[in-house]
Amino acid sequence: MSTILSYNADKFKILISDTRTTKFTTESKIFDDSTLKIHYINNYGFCTGIGIGELVRNTFNEILTYHSIDNTVLQKAFRIAHKSIQDECDEEVLDFLNQSAVIVSNINAINLFSKCLFQHVNSDSVSIKKNQLNIQFPFDITNEEKERIHLLTQTIPEPTIENVLLLMLNTFKEISDISEDVSHICSIAILGQEIESPFFIQNNVNEIINILKENSFHILKNEFEQYKTQLISWENT
Repeated sequence: MSTILSYNADKFKILISDTRTTKFTTESKIFDDSTLKIHYINNYGFCTGIGIGELVRNTFNEILTYHSIDNTVLQKAFRIAHKSIQDECDEEVLDFLNQSAVIVSNINAINLFSKCLFQHVNSDSVSIKKNQLNIQFPFDITNEEKERIHLLTQTIPEPTIENVLLLMLNTFKEISDISEDVSHICSIAILGQEIESPFFIQNNVNEIINILKENSFHILKNEFEQYKTQLISWENT
């Protein structure tokens, strides 16, 4: 299980994910903190998700088969990916699958796709509201902890990219400190109208917070540059 934070501002879109996958044995859990969970869709945006990783990967691969992408294509890709797993899983896995979600960002919007998360609106997709932090929590976070974390994220003095990113990173740190399902390593993917994008970086959340506290967001540009070759190579993976 992952955590995903997303923020949909007019001039930029930010996704943050962890990098932990968990394997269950008869005696313990085995953690791997080296998993890349944010995938780059060439000339479009990013795809990530929570829950069953195969759902995210299958949705991403299905999206890549289309030359032109819009929300109808994204929804179709998600449904095809979901059905491909649903047809082969038992009831326990199906419940987990239905609580999983895929998140796709582009320069104009951030969309979430899930079979169960949005039943109150009778849909398997919603768009993230503007200028609000959206948090997809891991399953081991209690409702009391969720409420406490939500209270910490209510106010942003000025919604600049630096302030929003720092709020998101501090929120991610809160979650990773209390959830054994979430790594302290985070991946950040940013699209922006007034900044060179796409931007991507992956590092320990505390190190990135320290850089932002001491410098402006643009100091991170050098850190992002080293990932450009990797980013471009994802487009057909």
